[in-house]
Amino acid sequence: MLERLQTVAGMILNKMGTGGEAPFKAAIGAENRLRFWRHMPKAEHTTQQEFIWFADAPIKLKRLDASDCSDIIRLSGEWIERGGLAAPGHYIWEKGSTAKCVEQKSDRIRFH
Repeated sequence: MLERLQTVAGMILNKMGTGGEAPFKAAIGAENRLRFWRHMPKAEHTTQQEFIWFADAPIKLKRLDASDCSDIIRLSGEWIERGGLAAPGHYIWEKGSTAKCVEQKSDRIRFH
């Protein structure tokens, strides 16, 4: 089971590494206290390229325990909520008690 979690974690890191920079930075800022960061430079200095390098190194993925994989899944949830999977021009919903529709254009989000 752990090997499957490590595979999923690698896929998530790779996907996050190839998306827009704004959702990536926002997710890292919101989840900067995860235990997973012990495998990376300080959260605020981590780049998308480092996520890709980590995901492409099987020996690094094998070092992840179940807690690390859970942290990556949590980080990906934050990334998705910040627009990480939204293509430019698609609509996403802002998190919060009063949901507002926002439109993502490249790495910028415009509120309506």
